[in-house]
Amino acid sequence: MRWINKLSPKEILELHKYAVYDDTNGIDGIYRDRESNHINIDFSENWPYEDGTPSYIPTNYRYYDFDYEDCDTNGEPNNGAYRTWLAKRFGKEYINDMLRRKLGVDTEALKELERDECESN
Repeated sequence: MRWINKLSPKEILELHKYAVYDDTNGIDGIYRDRESNHINIDFSENWPYEDGTPSYIPTNYRYYDFDYEDCDTNGEPNNGAYRTWLAKRFGKEYINDMLRRKLGVDTEALKELERDECESN
């Protein structure tokens, strides 16, 4: 967990609202375990009553460096938006780390390709 642990609670809430569920009132708890590869977070999300009246309840998620898991519903995670937000926050270093760790891409080889292309132009 190199990246997700660098975020403040305020940033985690911003990330959640952007990538997961925009009608989130706040964070009820963040449980960080340095031994695991994720953090558990309880967000206060609006799960409205049938008549539309808001009902904010704790909803648990697991946040990893490159993905998140929704532990309480069957919703399909939007990891693209999640990764995009983190890439904007952390920049090129995050993207290179994701390519390396998540996809097995040799980012050093990509740098060599880029240099070769620049030299040929």
